[in-house]
Parts: sequence; structure tokens; C-alpha cells
Amino acid sequence: MTMVVGASPDRRGTAELDLAAMLARSAADDLVLCTVVPAPWPPGPAKVDAEYRAELERVAKEALEVARAQMPADISAATLVRPAHSVPAGLLEVAEEHDARAVVVGSSSTGAFGRVALGSVSDWLAHSSPILIALPPRGYRCPPDRRVTRITVAYGGSEGGDDLVVGAAGVAARVGASLRLASFAVRPRPPYTSGVGTEADRAMIEQWAQELESAAGARWAGSVR
Repeated sequence: MTMVVGASPDRRGTAELDLAAMLARSAADDLVLCTVVPAPWPPGPAKVDAEYRAELERVAKEALEVARAQMPADISAATLVRPAHSVPAGLLEVAEEHDARAVVVGSSSTGAFGRVALGSVSDWLAHSSPILIALPPRGYRCPPDRRVTRITVAYGGSEGGDDLVVGAAGVAARVGASLRLASFAVRPRPPYTSGVGTEADRAMIEQWAQELESAAGARWAGSVR
């Protein structure tokens, strides 16, 4: 199988390359490093547009060569410059052509380091892509031989949670990783002016946690049959 990596021509970071390499190594996938350039408009009498497009493609190819040189030696990575009317559309076109299982893009360069930050491209893909989108925190780095060892699923027992667990279990099995289900109970802060204790809240949260643990266990058992 294949994963498509959106490589930025401005070379602002390598987070998406590091994440893609780790995912490809874990799943035994190939990579397609893709840079999207503007699709041509109807040609006019001047050569300015053709010269401008040639310059864009030259910069894109140079950026892709740099990106491929940064990939670990054990990762198979092809490069591709794709003309399209938008970056998300171009990446999804390439993903469809290569029957890719995922598209990997980087966080916004304006986001905080260590945090996932959606930019114009990643936001569009996260809300509209028909296939998996992998998005690393800004500044993400990992050793060149790293593999995925554990997958965590945020499970809240809501409608659709079963499909999420089953899908995550399939990914974990494919990459040889363990699966962890995580649920979060937010304890309300007690009012400072109240003398009422928090025993009722604590008991309710503990009961909720037990019920959710039982439900998650049942979903997990069903997903591995």
C-alpha cells in the first residue's frame, strides 16, 4: 500500500516527513512525496505565465529532492509534482490514483511547538477527506528507525464509538502495535463558598468509569473475534 505526503516547497519543517517515515516503516507502505502547484489557466499571448509555472515546478522539484534525501534509507519514496486548483484537491487526487491508505500533512507553521495546529490545507482535509489524515504536532521529530508501538483510542461510549474501536484495532494489528482505550472524566471544580462536599460527584464519576470500562471491554472483545 501507499501513503501520500504533502511536501511544502518552502521547506519549513520535517515533521510530516518524520511521521510518514515511521508510519510507512510500521505498515510496510511506500510513500509518494507530493508537492502541489497551481493548475495552468488558459494560455494567453504572453510567455509570462509559462515562465512562472516553469519556475514553480523547478522550486517544487528541488524541494522534493531535498525531502527524499531526508527520508531514511529503508523507506521507499517516490516524488511527484501535481498541478491542481488547490493543495487539498491535488493531494486527494494523487491519493486516489495511488489507492493510498492515508495522506500525511504538517501542522500550521503558525501553531505552537508540540501542538497540532490546523492550517488552511490540514483544516480542509481534516473535515472533508474520505481517507485517513495523519497530522503531527509542530516540530515533531523521531529517530530514523522508530516504529509505531501503541495506538490510543479516545473512547467515550457515544454512538460511532464501536466503529472507532474496530478501526483502531485493525490499524494496530496491521502495524503490530498494542491498543489502548482511554476515557476521560472531568471533575467539576467545587465552589469555594460552598460547604457541600464532592462525595456525590466522586461517586457518580466512579460509577460512570466502571460502566464505561465494562462497555469498552465488551467492544474490545468484539473487535478481536
